Amino acid sequence: MKFTKLFACLLLATIIIVPYGYGFNSKTNHKNTKQPGLIKKYKQVMALAFNYGSDKYQFGITRVAGGSGVRSFTSDDANNIYILDNVNHRIQILDTHGKFISSIKCRDIPNTKISEVSDIAVDRDNEIYLLGSLRPAIWPLYHINLKAEFLGQIGIPQTTNLQCMQYMYFQNNNVYILNCSQESFSVGFKNKKLQPIYSEEKYLEMLAERKAEGGPAGKTRRENISRTALLIESLKPRQIKLSVINGIIGTSGNIYKVTLIEKLEKGVILITAPSGKTSHLPLKIQNLLSLSFLAEDLNNYIYIQVEKAGPGAAVKLEVYKLNPAGIILDIIPIKNNDYSIKTSKLLHVNQKTGDIWQVLPAKDKLYLNKWSIN
Repeated sequence: MKFTKLFACLLLATIIIVPYGYGFNSKTNHKNTKQPGLIKKYKQVMALAFNYGSDKYQFGITRVAGGSGVRSFTSDDANNIYILDNVNHRIQILDTHGKFISSIKCRDIPNTKISEVSDIAVDRDNEIYLLGSLRPAIWPLYHINLKAEFLGQIGIPQTTNLQCMQYMYFQNNNVYILNCSQESFSVGFKNKKLQPIYSEEKYLEMLAERKAEGGPAGKTRRENISRTALLIESLKPRQIKLSVINGIIGTSGNIYKVTLIEKLEKGVILITAPSGKTSHLPLKIQNLLSLSFLAEDLNNYIYIQVEKAGPGAAVKLEVYKLNPAGIILDIIPIKNNDYSIKTSKLLHVNQKTGDIWQVLPAKDKLYLNKWSIN
């Protein structure tokens, strides 16, 4: 009996320790070729193709003036995938096997123009957040549910740092908007409603200014101020207080930022722990063109999107999966890379399952691909 317990403990220790010792050493680029049986490698488990069009099982595309089509996608905790069908003004929801669940028709939702939405995020209650385009100096952020009911909207004023936005992500019960400099701008909640990114103190200053300028008497409560007037007032840069994080927040609370050193074909992952302590993970990659941080999953594994120069003018797309110690556990080649429509993201990692999703609007069809360790 004692021997059985001892054997079980040794086996458990082996299961925990093995992933941290196998793979590529990111510092030396040396591969440990002795692959233990417990390591699971990624395999492509889905490769679906959908026709372009407006029918139930199709996705919209236009080819005029550069073209437009599906611009973004995300997944929920059940690994269902939400795809922005911008041209058809709807959100298509498919299950983890790629079968259609439902379609959210957004044409009739007040003030929501799916054709102008650039990104989508989903929280743990499966409520949906849609980031609109800059028109003319405000980024609208819409909040809806699965029944296509409008739950709220705020305007995010343009600033120097918010002129170039990449995508949204949901972490720590907040929506974060990532800009091109890898800075995350948080949008919080108050009583389960979207909270503007300027502080309550600044908001009261805005009310005081409106009153001094002869604003409507008696309207001092926040809900009585017209949304249009509030958005116009919020454009004043000196009144905006942003919550800015230099990097991307992971599930552990670590903040990640990647840097590319082209001449050395080297990438560096800067990690800032919740305590404020910083560390660096170097990545030596030949023919390196770009690096992007994708996600940190619930097991604290790190996913990095890598673009490398291929033969001729081709670009090779890959995902590097690392453990917290910086050991590369797997390199997943993303073979399909023929994007004919500009998208806000090329790939998406489900933080709960670790599955890697790709929605590819190619010239002939829209492709849905998934990689999994199952």
